[in-house]
Amino acid sequence: MMKARDMGNDVDLVETLLGLIRQNFEEHGYLTPVIFVVPGLELGVPFCILDASKFMTGEAGKDALAEVTRTFCAEVKATTVIMATEVWSLPPGHPASLSHEAMAAEYERYGGLANHPDRVEAVSVSVESRSGCCLYMAKISRKEERPGLSEWENLEGNERSSGRFVGFLPVQDAAN
Repeated sequence: MMKARDMGNDVDLVETLLGLIRQNFEEHGYLTPVIFVVPGLELGVPFCILDASKFMTGEAGKDALAEVTRTFCAEVKATTVIMATEVWSLPPGHPASLSHEAMAAEYERYGGLANHPDRVEAVSVSVESRSGCCLYMAKISRKEERPGLSEWENLEGNERSSGRFVGFLPVQDAAN
């Protein structure tokens, strides 16, 4: 597994969570969408977990989840946010995955990636911290009796780092 560049102390946390996410998926055959928030305040816990499953059923719910997460992150002065969910994606290197404009055109053309003929089912884990951001993906295989995951692929150079589920961390004051 590749490590994220410049993620500092978050690398150990990310690698631990990637292992737990894989274990959970392989045990249950699916992944409940989840957000891990590392608070900057002393709360007596290393991270907080937000169950995102009830919000991921439609666009309004996803918008509400993004807003709730941003508010929570501001309240606890979050230093790291890790979001894990099952997604439809395009294979790395697919022409439509190389720019925001091309991806938007594919969404429009097919009504979303779930309808795209080249789609792949994957687990996506996005990491946002004060020291950097990265995206991990593992393709889902449903050919066996129990679904499985490929090795994690670190998509550090991914240009698609925009959307409702990025920018969760509160802006730091100039004094910090």
